[in-house]
Amino acid sequence: MNKKVKETIKKTKKPINKNLFKHGSYAIALTAIVIAVAIAFNTTFVLLAERVNLDVDLTTAKDNSLDLENVEFIKGIDKEVTITVCMTESDYVGGYMNYYAQNYLMTTDATGQYYEQTLKLLNLYSVYSDKITVKFVDPQAPEFSDIYSKYSSANLMPGDMIVECTHNIDGKEVVRNSIVTYKDIYYSYDSSGMAGYGYDYYYVDGNNFETAMTGAIYKVVSEETYKVGYVSTHCDTGYATNLTENLKINNFEIVNIDSHIITEIDKDIDLLVIMAPKEDFLSEELQAINSWLIGDGSRGKGMLFFPSAYSPSLPKLYGFLQEWGVVYDDGIVFETDYESYYSGDPTQIFSAVATTEKEEIAGFIDGSNVFISKMNVPMKQAFAHNGGNRYTDVLVKTQGETSVIAPKDVEKTWEPGNTYVKSSFATAILAQDIEYIDSVAKTSYIAAFSSTDFIASEYVRDASISNMNLVLKTANKIVNQDENPFEFTMKYFEAEDFSATVTESGTIAVRVIFVATLPILVLVTGIVIFIRRRLR
Repeated sequence: MNKKVKETIKKTKKPINKNLFKHGSYAIALTAIVIAVAIAFNTTFVLLAERVNLDVDLTTAKDNSLDLENVEFIKGIDKEVTITVCMTESDYVGGYMNYYAQNYLMTTDATGQYYEQTLKLLNLYSVYSDKITVKFVDPQAPEFSDIYSKYSSANLMPGDMIVECTHNIDGKEVVRNSIVTYKDIYYSYDSSGMAGYGYDYYYVDGNNFETAMTGAIYKVVSEETYKVGYVSTHCDTGYATNLTENLKINNFEIVNIDSHIITEIDKDIDLLVIMAPKEDFLSEELQAINSWLIGDGSRGKGMLFFPSAYSPSLPKLYGFLQEWGVVYDDGIVFETDYESYYSGDPTQIFSAVATTEKEEIAGFIDGSNVFISKMNVPMKQAFAHNGGNRYTDVLVKTQGETSVIAPKDVEKTWEPGNTYVKSSFATAILAQDIEYIDSVAKTSYIAAFSSTDFIASEYVRDASISNMNLVLKTANKIVNQDENPFEFTMKYFEAEDFSATVTESGTIAVRVIFVATLPILVLVTGIVIFIRRRLR
């Protein structure tokens, strides 16, 4: 081949398209930039979502949003608050929460939407305040044993939320605690009228989480301490453990009153507890108690009283209580209707909130609560109003007009004759002495119960039995610790809305599409375009 032919062949070779290579490089670079931007955007979005509320509440009633007043309170918290949920996050919105509620509380949220709503609202607390930490602990996990040991007397149940805040008071670390329970959060109703008898469920029909949680936080960030004077003088102290332990974890300090004769009650004591008297009190002692309750007219004190069927005659003590509107008779309450007593024992009786009107007056009793106590001393109102300063409300009573007063040593098989009058008896009465000074009510209280068993029984540890909850709420009311300046609107699901269609699986699908699938498609498309243009 001559020199001329070689030069011709060389000139006819297809030149390298430098522009094509240049454009392909641009395409790859552009694709890489798009992917990097997508990843950076997703990372920023996730980090931002942990501290800023990026959710859009599409519900008409703002079911998944906190009240603006509540948001302002949360943002203003200046102490570290920890909220521990006694359940994993997945179990709370999963089937286990409903399983627990159905089997232990005879309550169901058939759709689970209220449980999901609670978690959405709970997580907003830590979003609006870096002082609030929310954590979930599996009750079956080893780390929960320390929590359960610390709150052993509180009968923690799955789903309960422990709110804690540590204070430094007089050089000592003091932990304020408040436990938000299922019944604090959810409003339920008996649609068939048979739930109270165990033949149907109570159905969740409202969510009071916002008020319950913010009230608990408000309580634990407060540094105020309340003192309980436990009277061991004249009393059997063997029944006190359950009550005193629960009072302690609810921010009460226990002071023992064990003087041979009670001559004066310290004004620093806010609440007095008398349980299971072994002998009658002296007139002078009762006068000292009454003077402490009334004070110089300032009032603001209260007493819890739990009688024992095994006590001897107590004419002076019972006479004192009658002046406050509470009457005790000799004997024990015996139930003749087998559906109203428990475990085959007619002296172990179910009771319930007295009436809807009384529930509204008391202001702290849920009408769906169930109570049970054994060896109840017969108790009734002496009056609703004595014409002066004193008023009484029956809070809880036996369920029907089917109980009689039986001898204390009665056998379970005892049959009352026709001479025994059937009636209902109170198991909890709240007596109040109210004086209006400059149009402001000054009140002292006596909360009287039907038995030491009301607070000492093993059944008090059953979450479906509300005895302990009632006593603690009564104690809080007496010292005004139950006063919550926040009362937010209860949330209801009245109709389907867009939020009901937003599921966890749907959220994951959207993330996969925009975070993974779309960038990969962009990359593949860029490579294909580059190769096709390179081969032209």
